[in-house]
Amino acid sequence: MEAFFIIVALIIAFTGLTMLFWGLGQRFLSRQKKKGALRKIITGILLGAATITLINFYWAITSTSLEGISIKDVAIYGAATAALLVISFLLMRSMYLPWSRAHNESLKQEEAAQAEAARKTNVLKFYEECLAAGVQTLENEGKRQKANLIAAKYFKTFDLEEIFAEGKTLHEEKILREKNAARAKAEAEDRKAHAELTKYADLRGREKTIRMLDGKLKDATATVNKYRTILNNLQNGIGTSAEREKSWGIAGGIAEALAGPAAGVAAALDVQNENAEIRQRNEARTKADIAYYHKISTAFYPEIKKHERIMEDATKKLEKAQTMLIREETPEACFARIHFSREEVTISDGGSALVKVFAQTDPFTIFEDTLAVVDGTITAHILHENQEVGQAILVIPECGIASGYKAHKRGVWLSGMALFCCDADKAYTVTFSPRDLWAAEDITV
Repeated sequence: MEAFFIIVALIIAFTGLTMLFWGLGQRFLSRQKKKGALRKIITGILLGAATITLINFYWAITSTSLEGISIKDVAIYGAATAALLVISFLLMRSMYLPWSRAHNESLKQEEAAQAEAARKTNVLKFYEECLAAGVQTLENEGKRQKANLIAAKYFKTFDLEEIFAEGKTLHEEKILREKNAARAKAEAEDRKAHAELTKYADLRGREKTIRMLDGKLKDATATVNKYRTILNNLQNGIGTSAEREKSWGIAGGIAEALAGPAAGVAAALDVQNENAEIRQRNEARTKADIAYYHKISTAFYPEIKKHERIMEDATKKLEKAQTMLIREETPEACFARIHFSREEVTISDGGSALVKVFAQTDPFTIFEDTLAVVDGTITAHILHENQEVGQAILVIPECGIASGYKAHKRGVWLSGMALFCCDADKAYTVTFSPRDLWAAEDITV
């Protein structure tokens, strides 16, 4: 009896504490004040009171002698416990029923939504199968019969005209979603390319040259390290997958112990033959690994050497860039030295204009005898029927537009992008203007 009362009291107390803290949390800690929080708090308090009255009730009926039992106390504590539990139950029931109804309604809506989604999937499959079968309209009787046969694969009963029209709408919506997704992907790629093309656009003078050369050096170093890591992993993996040979001595000893000396010799010979086959397989596997390693290293070698040359060149130019001479001239004066040719305007799938142009300058010097280049940024104006639709920033490469040495002229390709301003089916032209230009010492000579 005592254990039963203890268990019941603990259950009531635990439930009461749970309801109390749940209600307090919803009332004072939740950002959105939940309905029913006050009822949970009251229920928790009532269950706590019920626990106390239940304990008193137990004490009242377990007095040391029957003469000591107070019928009045037993009745009061018993009635109070029962009343508190009944009220608490009714409060909890009032909270549960709306939740239960809402939950059931939610389940019904979810099931209905799933059924509708499955139906629409079948309608779309039906229409796309019709298109694949050459049924684009229902005007022809032969096409109607073909559509009926296809529809019977997906539906027990159906209105052909209705599901055909709905399928057409769903198909058009699917095509539009796919186009929008492809456009969004293309625009994301354009933003990434634009950020890469313009990341040095606001730097000036030596800082621009040093930052660009440093970035070039880091990229080339990362590429070389990537290739060398792959080759090292391949080289270290040669022979690691070899099969282990078996011990003929152990196998022969076991066989001899079980079946005599002749069996032991036979077992040892079998294991030796098997080990010979394992060695052949391991040798073939090692040769294949070595051949694959040489194939990959042969493919990677030109790239590694190319990027090592880039690293070496960038390191030398970085040292020169520390003391590179700069002469501030007007952007217009620097721009007048540049000759543009081979302009290209390419429209991306995202509707952005990629501008490429080859730029050269005549040889010139600064501070009397220092061979110089034009450095900085240029603005490309994208035009459609003589109307400007966008602008692209062309960042001159790290060593500027080199003027060459003596009578020889060199040049560089400039690239820039104007985001989301063009249509692929229209023709565009491009003009150029100075943005921020200056003259700098030629560190390539």
